[in-house]
Amino acid sequence: MPGPDDRDDTVWKQGDAPLVDVGIPTRPETRYLSEAVDSVVAQTSPGWLLHVSINGESGGRAAEIMRGYEADPRVSYSITGAALTAGANYTRLIRHGRAPFVALLHDDDRWQPGYLETRCRYLSEHPRCGFVFSDATVIRGDGTPVGRTRLGLAQGVHEPEQLLPLIYERNLVSVASVVVRRTAYEAAGAGYREDLLFNDHEMWIRLASRFPGGYVALDDSEYRIHANATSAERRLRLAESSLHLLDAVDTEVRVPEALRRRVRARANIRCALDAVERSEPSQSLRHLLTAARLDLRACAAPAELARIGVAVLGMALGRHGRALVARMRVRRWALGGAER
Repeated sequence: MPGPDDRDDTVWKQGDAPLVDVGIPTRPETRYLSEAVDSVVAQTSPGWLLHVSINGESGGRAAEIMRGYEADPRVSYSITGAALTAGANYTRLIRHGRAPFVALLHDDDRWQPGYLETRCRYLSEHPRCGFVFSDATVIRGDGTPVGRTRLGLAQGVHEPEQLLPLIYERNLVSVASVVVRRTAYEAAGAGYREDLLFNDHEMWIRLASRFPGGYVALDDSEYRIHANATSAERRLRLAESSLHLLDAVDTEVRVPEALRRRVRARANIRCALDAVERSEPSQSLRHLLTAARLDLRACAAPAELARIGVAVLGMALGRHGRALVARMRVRRWALGGAER
């Protein structure tokens, strides 16, 4: 198993040279950008540079906000000049810097002051690790905490044969909680896929297939959920997007066939629920039958049986059933994966 380049095996403080490049992708009209930037400026780690990439033909409100940081030589911004995909803007930020570590932060998320110091120290003390991540606190639009993601991992270094199946099965890594070694990005391919909605999950799978990952039991990052962030139509295609992700990664990484079938079966059950909400009972039934063919044992698990029961009830009750399914799922959606 190849490891990251030895030139990244530095002490976590390296004088005046930047240790970590921080990138924030944003758009001209942004609401929370100043909170994200302020959380970077407040970091206790001395060795960071921040670049904000404004995606569009003009800077708009985002450029106005960034001009307020012109006195800080560690902070810079640029305008893409054309509309990029989210994946292309991520890639632009990774390629902008040269520091040994890279951290991306969404423009509505934020970090606690010790975030970078903890992760840079961890990567320096564990030179084989390609990336380090943690739990995260989920907050509402107004900043009120909803709960915390609980990943259920043991703290420490996890080898690819341990970590890859876990990340393949569920996206454990929040963008707000991870710092990546630049040489790991380069080895895995620093470009984020532009044809996938869940391109961050695809990147973590790529990294976990090549490098050990470090997990620290902290919740010093915050990612924000919004009640109206995802349109109803888009929300009801997310499970299909997860199947597209699996199609993409299954050509690149090897996982046990039983795991592959189990994950696809679960994704099809979620597709069935989406189809119920979209008033497409025949599609819902097709997805349920596909799930059963893929892995009947996975379908018999209590949580999946409950979802199948909800889908069948929704189809049987027609319009009223669809409304019931929608209410149940939107309530779960509002938690953003957090546990109270």
